[in-house]
Amino acid sequence: MTIVKKLKSIKDAAVDTIGKVSDPASRAGVTLERVAKMAKAGVGNRAIASQLTDNSRTGQVYTTDHVEGFKMMFKDVQTKVGVTAAQTRTIIADQQGVKQGAAAKEPTKQEVGSRSVSSTLEPKAR
Repeated sequence: MTIVKKLKSIKDAAVDTIGKVSDPASRAGVTLERVAKMAKAGVGNRAIASQLTDNSRTGQVYTTDHVEGFKMMFKDVQTKVGVTAAQTRTIIADQQGVKQGAAAKEPTKQEVGSRSVSSTLEPKAR
């Protein structure tokens, strides 16, 4: 092994070790960046999806559509975040309010009839 290859191997090991102790948001950003880097280098979406699937610790199966979404997200977040902290808090609070309101109005078995209970508890589209 040449010195250059050995140094690259050491660098890769260090980067991967840092990735193991970083938080999920950091790992997600690094993953998006790597997907974009592979795509820019001409790696096909199927190959990228296959690699992501192989590396999934939770058994996720990635598709070429997911890879397209990741590339789109990476391009979009070059200058600012996709959703601000304030927007996130507001949307979560709003959704929790909708769910609490639906739970308070939980239908009886007779009211449900042939419908599933879960479908009656879903928030209405706005």
